[in-house]
Amino acid sequence: MASFIVPRETYFGSGTIAQLGKMQGKKATVVIGNGSIKQNGGFDRIMDQLGKAGFAIQVIEGVECDPTIETSLAGAKKMLEFGPT
Repeated sequence: MASFIVPRETYFGSGTIAQLGKMQGKKATVVIGNGSIKQNGGFDRIMDQLGKAGFAIQVIEGVECDPTIETSLAGAKKMLEFGPT
């Protein structure tokens, strides 16, 4: 059997979005679904903090909860073209 492991860290809890303003990098990709994050104001707070940190930002919207292979490949193509760092 083959496996594929993607290293990642998950941050959560009070004050997490504010920490985005302290991140280092040049480009960030924000991937969202169909809008609840925009409705509750989270998206604007995230964009504000990444902007404060000086990131160029790419947004990929409309991603399903369990993305199809087609959605995943399209997103990967966009990210490769943008080159988040």
